[in-house]
Amino acid sequence: MKASGLGWAVLLVLLGLVVKGKAEIYIVTVEGEPIISYKGGENGFEATAVESDEKLDTTSELVTSYASHLEKKHDMLLGMLFEHGSYKKLYSYKHLINGFSVHLSPQQAETLKRAPGVKSVERDWKVRKLTTHTPQFLGLPTGVWPAGGGFDRAGEDIVIGFVDSGIYPHHPSFAAHHDDPYGPVPKYRGKCQIDPDTKRDFCNGKIIGAQYFAEAAKAAGAFNPTIDFASPMDGDGHGSHTAAIAAGNNGIPVRLHGHEFGKASGMAPRARIAVYKAIYRLFGGFVADVVAAIDQVCHDFYLEYLFP
Repeated sequence: MKASGLGWAVLLVLLGLVVKGKAEIYIVTVEGEPIISYKGGENGFEATAVESDEKLDTTSELVTSYASHLEKKHDMLLGMLFEHGSYKKLYSYKHLINGFSVHLSPQQAETLKRAPGVKSVERDWKVRKLTTHTPQFLGLPTGVWPAGGGFDRAGEDIVIGFVDSGIYPHHPSFAAHHDDPYGPVPKYRGKCQIDPDTKRDFCNGKIIGAQYFAEAAKAAGAFNPTIDFASPMDGDGHGSHTAAIAAGNNGIPVRLHGHEFGKASGMAPRARIAVYKAIYRLFGGFVADVVAAIDQVCHDFYLEYLFP
């Protein structure tokens, strides 16, 4: 039997779909040093690596120009290998690793693996949540806190970054006390994203940074904005829990179903909080989003505080 022209066209389209395969998320590393370890050698770009006793200012012209150079190289590599629209780059990683995450087909991933300058191509995978203990278990109220001026000073001038499931900013553990306001934080440059529902940002002096990362989750079709929230809002509770454990205010009453469970406190109750949401309620998280959050942490904090 002879196939009609339309029949052949349909068959070719179906074969094309089979050959292309279902798109997935891949994390790619490429040759060339990231910002933290680049010691020079590329034309027109001076070294960005610093000695252990020096600060790395990620907003300097030296660093931003090299960061832009790395990102352009990522885009050029993808543009040379694949047709525009056949892939989607999700993130460029520049601070701790040199690479990117991309949504493309398994066949395109194989092509990418064989491309000059590509070190590794790994399919993205999910991560799960863990938790921690209490100040009493660590002996902080009788040890570290008194030595640092008491619980009301413990953590002063410290910013703790959390890569987790976000934060519920209205909990009393994260309230800013008007009778003892926080001063400026000159060594943190993060930002506060706006809640799309309330149109308010998440920061109040205690919380000084709040961002979310979900490009990989969205590309994988796992993200549900009704449950997961397209903002730093905690849709799970884990991120708020860990933030309260590390830096929650001291003496917060714990009540559940009419029962009293004493008063809670963070390990460093005067510390401030910077939130990087990359973990979600139903599916956990994707490594591509987690790495993007960590890369942003490196930009927002002076790197000497991450790598003393």
